[in-house]
Amino acid sequence: MVGVAAGVSLLVVLWAGGRLAIQGALGIGDLVAFTLYLGLLTWPTMSIGWMLTLWQRGRASWDRLALLLDARSPLECAGPE
Repeated sequence: MVGVAAGVSLLVVLWAGGRLAIQGALGIGDLVAFTLYLGLLTWPTMSIGWMLTLWQRGRASWDRLALLLDARSPLECAGPE
């Protein structure tokens, strides 16, 4: 999803910036600089998404492991005979 969002944002910047450059309200250098800045922000955004995914997977794994460690064995449940 983050990759799709990065691609869509690039298209929006090129479309809107291209229109402004054609109208003369934005210089070509400014458009190129903004596009490059957007490219520089893509990797940190993707890495944050990746880290959040790893954290959520780790949390889910920990919850399952905690259930397993807290479970009582059938021998403990039977009690002394």
